[in-house]
Amino acid sequence: MINRIINFFRNLPTPTKRSVAVKNENQLPSKKLYKKYYLFSSVDEFPEEVQENMLYHIGEGEFKWLLVFRCPCGCKDIIQLNLLKEAKPRWRVKFHDYGDVSVYPSVNRQINCRSHFNITKNSVRWWEWFEDRR
Repeated sequence: MINRIINFFRNLPTPTKRSVAVKNENQLPSKKLYKKYYLFSSVDEFPEEVQENMLYHIGEGEFKWLLVFRCPCGCKDIIQLNLLKEAKPRWRVKFHDYGDVSVYPSVNRQINCRSHFNITKNSVRWWEWFEDRR
C-alpha cells in the first residue's frame, strides 16, 4: 500500500516553469513587497485632481464614506472604495501609529489592469499570482 502511495506521488505531473523572459515582460513598477508607496490625506470632498501616491479619505468629520487613490500598477486609473457599512462591497480603513493606514480587504480589480493588491501601513503588497494572470 505504501509503495502505491509513493508511486502515485512520483507520477504526478510537475508544474511547468515559466521562462525568465516572460516573467520580465510582465514586471510592474514598485513590485517589491511592502515598499512605502502612499501618503494619506483626510478631505471633505472629492479632490479635483487625484495625485499619484496619495490616499484620499473622503467625508465630513468622523463620517467617511469613500477612499480614492490611483492604481499603484502604473495604469493611472482612479480607484474608489466604498466605506459605507450599509453598502456592498465595502472596505475598511485601519489607522496605525505614525499616520500609517491599512485597507481591508484586498483590492482585486476585475477590469483594465486586473491588479490584485493589499495596502498595509501605506505600502503596496502584490498578490503573488498576479504575474500569472497578466
